[in-house]
Order: sequence, then structure tokens, then C-alpha cells
Amino acid sequence: MSNALYAHVAFNVRTQRLFDYLISNSTTDITGLRVLAPFGKKNAVGIVIKTSNNSDIASNKLKTLEHIYTDMPALPAATLALIRFCADYYYSPIGIVTAAALPAFFRRANTYSPPAGYRINNSVVANDSPLKGKAAAIYQQLQQHAATAASLHKIIPNPHSALKKLLADGRIERCHLWQTEAPAIVANEAAAPTHQLSEQQQQALDKLQLSNTFTPHLLFGSTGSGKSEIYLHAAERVLAQQKQVLILTPEIHLTPQLEKYLRARFPQQRLAVLHSNLADGERANRWLMARQGVADIVLGTRLAVFTPMPKLGLIVVDEEHDESYKQEEGLLFSARNLAIWRAKHENIPYLAGSATPSLESIHNAQRDNWQLLHMPARISRQRPQIKIIRESENLYHGMDSQFVRELSTALHAGEQSLIFINRRGYAPTLLCRSCHNTHHCPHCSNSMTVHRRHDTLSCHLCGHRCVIPAQCTSCGGEVLATGSGTQRIEEALTRQFPNINTLRLDRDNIGSGKDSFRNSSHDIETAKIQLLIGTQLIAKGHNFPKLAFIGILNADAALAASDLRAEERLFALLSQVIGRGTRNIDGCRVLIQTRTPNHPFYREIAEDDVNACWQRLLAERQHSAMPPFAHLAVLRGKDKNEKRLHTFMQKTMHAARQQTDNSKVRVFDAIAPSVDKIGDWHRQHILIHSKQRQALHQFLGQFIPTLPSNNNWTIDIDPTTV
Repeated sequence: MSNALYAHVAFNVRTQRLFDYLISNSTTDITGLRVLAPFGKKNAVGIVIKTSNNSDIASNKLKTLEHIYTDMPALPAATLALIRFCADYYYSPIGIVTAAALPAFFRRANTYSPPAGYRINNSVVANDSPLKGKAAAIYQQLQQHAATAASLHKIIPNPHSALKKLLADGRIERCHLWQTEAPAIVANEAAAPTHQLSEQQQQALDKLQLSNTFTPHLLFGSTGSGKSEIYLHAAERVLAQQKQVLILTPEIHLTPQLEKYLRARFPQQRLAVLHSNLADGERANRWLMARQGVADIVLGTRLAVFTPMPKLGLIVVDEEHDESYKQEEGLLFSARNLAIWRAKHENIPYLAGSATPSLESIHNAQRDNWQLLHMPARISRQRPQIKIIRESENLYHGMDSQFVRELSTALHAGEQSLIFINRRGYAPTLLCRSCHNTHHCPHCSNSMTVHRRHDTLSCHLCGHRCVIPAQCTSCGGEVLATGSGTQRIEEALTRQFPNINTLRLDRDNIGSGKDSFRNSSHDIETAKIQLLIGTQLIAKGHNFPKLAFIGILNADAALAASDLRAEERLFALLSQVIGRGTRNIDGCRVLIQTRTPNHPFYREIAEDDVNACWQRLLAERQHSAMPPFAHLAVLRGKDKNEKRLHTFMQKTMHAARQQTDNSKVRVFDAIAPSVDKIGDWHRQHILIHSKQRQALHQFLGQFIPTLPSNNNWTIDIDPTTV
């Protein structure tokens, strides 16, 4: 029997296997550490998933690890278990999952150095001479905790001269920190006062079970009901137990508001915020805070679900319905589902909140699998008055005459107004008057959108742009921009109301420039900007305290979509848009223009009755045997050669049908999605359905290994779009 010790390493490559290496000169367990090892013709960084005394390859044919990094603490067993579960459940290469779980810095062959900081020097005799000014302020801060010069600068302008003096006197010394701010340095260290809870908030809080056991909770609370306060109270209780809290939020732009609340409420706790906009070194630094147990609270987007936290005591998932938790490119996974599994595996409570929870979560709560915390009433906020109007035939750039009249009334009364249309650009289609041809993207099966700013046509799928043609490219006839987007609505209303200060907020201008939201937030909050026109980017995370009128256009387009989750998705979106009007203490009116005012969906929206909508949709799903009453996977194929793709998908479909038991797993026909070509890639998919999750995964576990190992197909488990 060999005495050799082997490392089984995962690399960031598309394969399910681990790679074996000999370990030399290591007397400690290196499981979970990152290593540098020969891989092909060069060295590569990987993670040791496990070590053992056995290998399927003879030791004389194995290479030895080049280097074992000690700058990054080993991934703990709980994190490795989460990585394995993600790889197995989503049929993803374990090396790709492992790489996604790490900050980008630790995926490369470099060594991490903690940031330099300052701390009190306790190794020398104290200098009794009194300190004044900046030196006294710095010394007082460092008596509480070590800090970097950058973090000190936030409350003590230009501290460098004072730091040099304190160093020269021997009162402080340089050190390396695992964190840049420990805890958050703020001008006033006193915690913000705890809000007085309403009766329904207190009832929800009393139902929370925050003991050392897996207890899933669904906080089903209307917009403005105070869900964030429940998160903070739950975190406070867990922090008091000397444990860590992980809070997930669906999108980067929602983190600043939550971060502000957390820092105000818990100024003495260490907070690590993790998202993709951070520099690699800063993200690595904050990740290490969490891994070392230094960070008390971790706030992050979906990849933060993998963050190792040795004292984790609670996972909170805010806006749990949001589809941003599902990664749709590269590694396909749901951070919400992984958070549930992690809480169960680590035996800790799980708290998910939303005004419009996913149907899966509502179904779990109704089956008594989860603790339901229902908060239907808003706190000190009036419910917006919602009115539905039928769209007429004669429209002013997509707006009914009644719509324009009510908007005019609001603006002339000095009321801040918002027009929501989830379509950016000037017009969605360039149409020929003669042959009715529409201008399609040459790389996608998608109409190109008219943009007036540079007189271009733009494909919103692949980014292709071209100049608007003077005439139809098919027959030479006259072309016309049809339909309305945010730019057209802005142009029409600016012409209609020339003295109104207007701002358009969509992906084309929200990031930078003089019209950006970031540069205009004060003018919005004070109603200096009277008319806002925007897409779904303004639906959540923004505070409009003066908003008095909301007009919603073109909702029918999403309602008519063939996608399984179209109504569920639209109700959540419109609820968030309407929720912008709950901030105004004087109330807000909402006007929705639709061609189908008698659809039950609009009655439920008008009555703010998400429960009625959800029960109707659950009944429809149960009747059609769709999630949450069944389980789905979609095999998505793509190829630049349409014929070759068709051949592959037909062959795959027939092979799958031969392998499955139709009584438990059903394989649907290979079909093209509504947009069957993106960026020159033709697309088809095969829907795989089963009423039993175990049966579905048993079939996939046998079938997927028979597929070719190339990048022309992916398997999407629990898809959000079908």
C-alpha cells in the first residue's frame, strides 16, 4: 500500500473530474487550500477539494504540486459541501463552481497582502504628554479598533501629518489588517434608534424562530409594511448571540440603501459588502473578513451565497422573488435555492421577504413547510388609488387621451409624476409603409429599436447598431417608426409640457452624464424634477417622497407573453412601480392604460390583491402540472449552423426519449424559442418535465454524461423562462 498523499484538485475548466497530484513537504491537511499545479503546458491555480492516500493513476505518472498558498485560509467543509451540491444539482463542472465561489483575486497565481493600517502600540511605555487636535481624534479612534489611513480620512480630513507624529512618538504602530474598516468608522458611533414596531411587525417578529435549527420563514409584506425593520431586528438578535448574518439582495444598486440602514443601526459591528463592482483586492479583503469571522454582517448579491462564514447564524434573502437571483449565463444557478440548502445544511434559520413572493415560496408556506409571516398593512402610508382605463384606437404617441388629460391635471397642479413604460429607445420597430417589412438585426431574429439621439437602429440583444435607412431595404418604400419607447414618450411630453422639468431614466442614461439618476437624486426627492419617465430600472430601490401620480403604459405586452411566469413577473414589476407612490404622505394616484381592462389580472392589481392573483396562478399551475407542482429542466442548444443545430437537437431529443420512463419523466419536442437567433447563434431547446424532483434528477444524471463535451449546449435546472 502506498504511503503517498494525493491532492484531488478542481480547476476552472468545463469538466466534472478532479485532477490528482502528489503532495510533498506538507504535514498539515491542505483540503480547501488553493494551489499552483502543472496543468497542460503551464501552471494553473486550483482548489484542493479533498486529499487521500489513493489515486486511480499510478504515482510515478503523477506530477507534484508546485506551490501551496497560505495567504487564503482553507475553504471550510460547509463551503466545500455547498460547492459540491451546486455542481451536482445544476450539473455544472465542480471547478467552475469553485472558481465562482472565490473572489477573482484568488483565481490567479498571485499572493494576497492585507491592507496596511495603524493600531495602538502597547509594547512601549505610554507617553503622558496630552494630545490635541487631529492626533487626539486619531488616537481615540484607534483605541476602539485598528484602521487604515483611508478609513480615518472619512472622519478626520488629511490625517497623514498627525499619523506621522503619533508614529514618531511611538504611540501607534503600523500593522496589517484583514479588513479596511473594523468596525465601520462613522462620525457618530451611537446606533440609530430602533423604530417602534407596529402591531403586525411585532407579531411577525414574535413568530421568528432564531434558534440553532433550520427554520424557513417567508415574510410576505406589502410594499411599505416595514419588512426591512424585521430583517434588522432578526439580525440584532443573532448578533447578540455572537454569530454572523448573511443578507442577500438581488441587484447591486439595491445594496447602498440596505448598507446605510445596517451601518446606522449597527455602527459597532463589522460590515462586509460584496458585489461585482468592487476592485479585486477590495473584494478579496472583504471576503477574508467574512472567512475569518471578522465581519459580523455580510451584505451581497447572488455570488455572496458562497461566502464562507464560520459563525453563520442567519441567512436573509431580500426581494426573494427577484429573478436576478438566478444566474442565466455561465454557471447557471439560483442563489435563493442555494441559500435555502445552505441554511438547512448548516442548521440555521432562513428568512426570505417580498411583497410578491415567488409561487414556489407561497406554495411551501401553504403546505406548512415554512413559517408564514404575513404583513398586509402599510405603515403610516396611504395605499395608492389605482385606476384602470381602456386604451382607445386614437393614441398620442402611445398614450390615450384620458391618460394625457389626467397627467396634465397632475402636472398643472404642481404634482410630481412618473410615466412607466418598460421599453427603452424611441420606437421598437421600423416599419415599411408599402411592404410592411420590419428592419431586423442581421445577427438576431429580433427587430431593431429606433434610437433618435444618434439616428440609429440598435439591437438590444447583441448590441449591433446601424444608421436608420432612408428607405425600406426590401422595396425602397417609406419607413416609419412605430410604437413607443421612453425616448418617444419623453419627446412627446416635452413638446406637450415645455415648461415642465423632465428626466428620462433608463439604461441609456441612468449611469452617467448630466441626466443620470445619481446626479439628479436630490432634485428628484425635492420634486424640482416634476416629470420622470423610465423603465424597470426605477421600479425598485429608489425613494420618491413627493411622487403624486404614476402612469403605466404598455403592460399588455408582458401580460401576453407566452412564458410560464409572465403574469407572476408582471405583477411583481407593477407592484414595485406602484410601490414608488407609497412614500408620499399625501397619497398617490396610479393610472394603468390597457387594451384588456376586464382581465382578472388588472382587477387584482387595482385591489392590491397579490394573494388572489397568486391563488389563481397556483390553481392554473396545478391544473397544467407546472411548477411548483412539477419540476423542469431545459436543455438549451446553440450553433451558428442552423441545420447542424437542428440535427443535434433532434438526435438528442430521440435519445432522451429512448432512455426515459414516460410515466415519470416527459421529454418535449425540440423547438425554437420566440427569439431563435442571438448574435449569429441559432437556438433551440428541449423541455424536460417530471412531477417528481428525484425522478427528474435520476434521469438527468444518466442522460447528461452521454452528451458531447462542448460549449454548444447547457442544462438549465428550475428555469425562470421556458
